[in-house]
Amino acid sequence: MNKENKKMVSADVIPTYLFGTVSKVDESGVSIDVKRDIDIPLPMDGNTGRSIDYMNVSGLGSSSWESSILAGFFSVPTVSAVKLLNSAYNQGIPIYTITSSNMDSILPKLSVDSTVISAIQDAINAGDEVIISQSNIQYYDWNGVGYIVYDPATGAGGYMISGGLMGAGTSKPLPMQELDALYARLCMDKRSLVLGIAMMYILTPYRYKDGKLPPYFDCSGFVGWVYLLAGYPQLFNGTYGISAADQYMLTKHTDYPLIADLIFYSHTNDPSKIHHVGIIIYQNLMIDAPNSNSYVRIEPFWNGNEYQFFGYLIESCN
Repeated sequence: MNKENKKMVSADVIPTYLFGTVSKVDESGVSIDVKRDIDIPLPMDGNTGRSIDYMNVSGLGSSSWESSILAGFFSVPTVSAVKLLNSAYNQGIPIYTITSSNMDSILPKLSVDSTVISAIQDAINAGDEVIISQSNIQYYDWNGVGYIVYDPATGAGGYMISGGLMGAGTSKPLPMQELDALYARLCMDKRSLVLGIAMMYILTPYRYKDGKLPPYFDCSGFVGWVYLLAGYPQLFNGTYGISAADQYMLTKHTDYPLIADLIFYSHTNDPSKIHHVGIIIYQNLMIDAPNSNSYVRIEPFWNGNEYQFFGYLIESCN
């Protein structure tokens, strides 16, 4: 199988016009646009049907991953074609497969933007088929539709969202100052190093207070040790240890954490009362040393009555 792909990540803006001239630009979000993603599957048994099946599964998986990539980086809700179609299904919104034989009867039923209607007509006239929900989806601050344009003969397709993107986007706006900081912090070499070190200590037993060094850890001891080995000694003191609350005060604070940043917990909205810390490894997942009955492990973010705070040390690739 041969494979080639080309992706573009961009910041989205909302212009405000005054007498036909842009007078203000507000940040809208971040999007990923897959301009080219080519697979050439070659089934060993010569069964072309398997190639079509592969292309369908590959396309669905890629659409899902596009939104997951943005979600993992920015920890905000995201949308993609597959995610929006699944949301429509869960809400009971009809989903149509549009072909040349039923286009005239289905298009009038769609409550979507005229540019999407035009794109569907162009696709059908070119011999493709389209899968789309009957109406737009409101997902947090994002409103639009996700749809799939595909060639039934090959299984090749475009996984589209409103606006003409073949990809995914964030569904909540990011403030300009946060975007500037986020772009500066997108240093995957350092983030991968932190996560790689953290993974080495999975199943290490928990021990409160004196768990600052292997073979035992408490929550802040684990975080301090991992960051020490990654080249960030600020959160570690091998003599008396640094509490989770003190570690939070030593980090820069954000509402948009990235992977390998830190998540802190408090029973109140007071960061001085923080009692736990973990390392973010993905959207809604962290690695931490949770309690005396457990060990270093990967687990979902805590919800319930806990307040969450986020901090970071990694702010450049230098």
